[in-house]
Amino acid sequence: MLDRNAALARAREIMFETKSHERREPGWAYRHGYRTANLALWLREQLFPDNPKMDDILYAAGLFHDCAKDDDADHGEAGARRAAKYLKGIVPECDMPAVTRAIARHNKRGMPGCSELEKLLQDADIIDHFGTIEVWLNVSYSVLGGEGPERSLEFYNTEWNGMIRELRMQFNYELSKSVYNDRIAYNDGFIARLREESEGRVFMPERFESAQ
Repeated sequence: MLDRNAALARAREIMFETKSHERREPGWAYRHGYRTANLALWLREQLFPDNPKMDDILYAAGLFHDCAKDDDADHGEAGARRAAKYLKGIVPECDMPAVTRAIARHNKRGMPGCSELEKLLQDADIIDHFGTIEVWLNVSYSVLGGEGPERSLEFYNTEWNGMIRELRMQFNYELSKSVYNDRIAYNDGFIARLREESEGRVFMPERFESAQ
């Protein structure tokens, strides 16, 4: 059985002080991994309530799925190799192949032969980037780059709609898509307010609704 506290402590030790992206705070990969692990467990509980044997593997893979985000090649494959070293003695040897396989495949959505466990991790990984976390990401990206809200608005005006449509097609489960859609609705409301309030105007919900 996985010692989850030990796995979480190792993840914090490895990733809490490191920067996985130029414009993200140190520890992003750790926090994202923690949230993704818990989202994957929630999806499993909802979709496969009679299969809790997935949970230890899901949790370990979720924590470490981005442990090699700084790798210039395939961070899934590199992460699988690193995680095998980081988790030695914490993940039971019999479970390690499933953990590393899930990490290697978490960024290969649509790949033939992915297991239900691997698909759960893929969906949880996408979901975590949206909702309140998406607001955090966009604000921090602009701030850490020495830019203002104009940078976020540029992204929302030019890339946002295409990106969310593309990602929506990559989900493995309808429940995952429903959670995603809820978070996107929250983000669209934030974007509408940001457009108005960044210009010193008062946001009028009816104006936003009539524009749909």
